[in-house]
Order: sequence, then structure tokens, then C-alpha cells
Amino acid sequence: MKKKVLLVLLCGSLSMSVLTACGGGQETVTEEIATVEEMAEEKVEESTVEEVYDYASQMELAKQYLDGEKEDGVATDYVKASELAQEMIARGYAEGYYIEAEIANNENNYEKAFENYNKALDGTDEDILGQAMNMIGFYYMQGFGVEQDYAKAIEWHEKGIEKGNDSALCNLAYHYQHGYGVEQDGAKAIEYYERVIANGKDEGAIETSYNNIGWGYDQGLGVEVDYAKAIEYYQKAGELGSGLAYSNMGNLYRDGKGVEVDYAKAIELYERGAELGEWKAYSNMGTLYLREGEYLDVVKGLEYYEKVYELGGSEAGEHAYSIGTYYEAGNGVEQDSAKAIEWYEKAGLAGNSQAYNSLGTMYYNGKGVEQDYVKAIEWFEKAAELGDSICSIMIGNMYYRGEEGVEQDSAKAIEWYEKGAEQGETLGMRLLGDTYVLGEIVEQDFVKAAEWYEKGAELGDADCMERIALLYENGRGVEQNEEKAAEWYAKAEEASAE
Repeated sequence: MKKKVLLVLLCGSLSMSVLTACGGGQETVTEEIATVEEMAEEKVEESTVEEVYDYASQMELAKQYLDGEKEDGVATDYVKASELAQEMIARGYAEGYYIEAEIANNENNYEKAFENYNKALDGTDEDILGQAMNMIGFYYMQGFGVEQDYAKAIEWHEKGIEKGNDSALCNLAYHYQHGYGVEQDGAKAIEYYERVIANGKDEGAIETSYNNIGWGYDQGLGVEVDYAKAIEYYQKAGELGSGLAYSNMGNLYRDGKGVEVDYAKAIELYERGAELGEWKAYSNMGTLYLREGEYLDVVKGLEYYEKVYELGGSEAGEHAYSIGTYYEAGNGVEQDSAKAIEWYEKAGLAGNSQAYNSLGTMYYNGKGVEQDYVKAIEWFEKAAELGDSICSIMIGNMYYRGEEGVEQDSAKAIEWYEKGAEQGETLGMRLLGDTYVLGEIVEQDFVKAAEWYEKGAELGDADCMERIALLYENGRGVEQNEEKAAEWYAKAEEASAE
């Protein structure tokens, strides 16, 4: 009896035809109708019919919020995309982690993105699995959120290819094109790129493949240089919306590679790339306007460099620094220290140590600003944190001497000289040696002096070579050795002549 009631409930209908189809005769149905109706009446107030969850449509909507599908009237909205992703996760769809990973990726939170791409692997959606595998491979290739590992990158790209992901195939081609983790093989790279194109599934991967084939012929990456073929493929990529391809093609006309030098044509192509939002097109256009005599226009050139900064291109810090130098020097624009400082600060935030160095120098020399040694040290420290060894030495010098507002501090001077030396700056090694020889702010110690001079000498510093030679000659801090002294004097002379 129970079994037949269960069949009725599973069928989801009380119609005679369906009940009969479930395997019960009319007599059986008649006997059970009352029981079923009674059960239904008892449960009607306790239960509600749950709406069927449509994963596919919710995933599509999440992607639209993620990318901003304007044709569908959906603006980019990471909050809504995340809400949909969290609902998927709560319902047991690990694919929601992929959306969270994409959001983190777009926000440059690479560790979080990498973690969520891996969590998405617990899903069953083949398309999402392929995309997640491709992105895990891409992160290993670039060293985003994980230590760079080309072998693992290739492994994950191959897994993505097995799921039919053409972006993974495109990335594997890139490995062969550049010899990342495999022997460079331009022909194989082109073969893979052509497969992506022939598959015709992934517009982004197709666009990239056309551009990368063009780049291979442009640069001779494992294939013979062929500018005509490069232009042919760049044109195809450009027609699909690749601003980078137009920028690359513009470079060929700018440099006269395979075509006559034609700055007007180069600018036209750069402008097409810029219209598509490609920061390299703005960068190339800016450089052309800042350097080419006939087209020299500093104001316009700096405007294009500003666009590179706004778009967050990888040269953003470099170009922001350049803008700062133009305003500091008044080169082609009115001299403006405030604007110079503004752009140097932007450049520093974008990771450009030269900008912090310039800010420190401005305050150190009182150029364009009131002299302020404390602020100078603050900026020099920021530059040093980004690896600028000269700024480490500058800080050491200021603590060695003591400046207005900066108390003389021998320990800090040694600390910053050592930091510069650790960063590979031989001047720091030489100054450490000099400090121990002079014994003004530390106890005189020729042994330590010899150690630092020898380190600098081995790295090719002629002054360090002369100093270690002198110590060997006189037996100060090292055992006297005229042969070694002569050897280092000869090397110093040779290094000075270079």
C-alpha cells in the first residue's frame, strides 16, 4: 500500500491516466484516492511548492553582472554577481566559486582568485571546469597568487584542453611560442593557434590567436620573420576587436618594417587601437608625439600617457613618472612642481621607485619645494622599499652626517649602507669599507673594511679594487700579499678604462 502511494506522489498528478501509467489498476487507484487526498490536506498548510532552481540561467546572469553585457542591458555589478555565486554555493553548486574567483581576479586579489578557481573544480559543469583549469594554468604561468611554475601551468592548460577549453589551447600555444617550460617551437605554436581559430568557439581566444600569430611573424618567435604575414594576421585580429593588434601594426608603420615609414598611418592605427581601449596604443601614440620632430606635441603626448595611467596598463608607473619629469623640468609644458609631485606620487603608488627617488631629491635639494630632509628620507625610504639601492645609500649618508631635522645615527647609517649593499649596490660596499677604515662613527676595523671592499671588487667596482689592493699591499685587515695587491691594481686599471 505504501509503495503505491509513493508512486502517486512521485508522479506529481492525481489524474486517472497518470495514475494508471504508474502501474496501479483503476481499482487500486480508487482505494488509494481517499488516502492520498487526506495526506495532501494534512500537508497543504505545512508545505509550499519550492520553485525549481535554474542553475544555467543564474550562472548566465552572474556572468553578465561580471562582464557587463550591455546588449542585454546589464551593467557590471560585482555585488550582484557575488550574491548569485553565493546562492549557487549554498545550493551545492561549486561553480559559484568560479564567479567569486573571476571577481577576485578582476580586483587583482590573486591569492583569493587562485583559491576559488581550485574550489570550482568540485563542480560538474564541463564548461566552468575547463575555464577554471585554464585560469589555474594561467596563474602558474604568470606567478599570480602562486609561485611561477611553467610545468604546472602546462599541466593545467592540458587539462583545460581536455574539457574543450580553447583559451587553454591558446595559452599552451603561447608556451611553445615563447619557450616557457618547453623547447621553443614556433611552428607548433601556430598550429595550436590555428586550431583555436578553426574551432570557432571562443571569440576572445580566436582574436588572441590571430594577434599572437602576427606577433610570432613580427618578432621571429620560432619562425622566420615575415612582416607581410604579421600585418595579415594583425588585420584579422583587429577586425575582431583587438586593439593590441592595431597597436602592433602601427609599430610596423612607425618603424618601417615590411612597409615604408608612415607616421600618419601609424597614428591612424594607434587611434583605432585606443578606441578599443588598448593602453599600449595610447602608450605608443604618446611616445610618438613626445619624440618625433614633425609630430612633436608634448601636451598631446602627456595626455596619452595619462590615459595609460587611467587604464592601469603595465607601463602606468613608468608613464606617470615621465609626466612628472616634464612638469618638474618645464619641458614643453609650464613648470609646475605641484603637478610634478602629484604625478611622482601616482607613479610611486604604481610601483615606480624612480618617482619616489625624484620626490626625495626634490625635498633634499629644495628644488621646487621647501627643503625638508625629513620628508626627503620618507620618500627615499619608499624608493628603497621598492628596491632602489641608491636611495638606501642616500639615507645612509644623511644619518652618517646628520642633517637638519635628522639626527646623526651611526647604527642607522650602517644599517642603510648594508641594505644598499644587499641590494647589489657596490657604492654601499665601498662606503661600508670606508666607514670601517675611517673609524669616525664606528670602531675602526680593517678586517670588516677588507670584506666589504672585496665584495665590491668582485662585482666589478674599480674603487673597491683599488682599496682592497691597498690593504693587501700594506697588510691591513688581510695578510700582506704584494702579488694580490698587484693583481687588484691591474684589475682596477682595466675596469676604469672600460
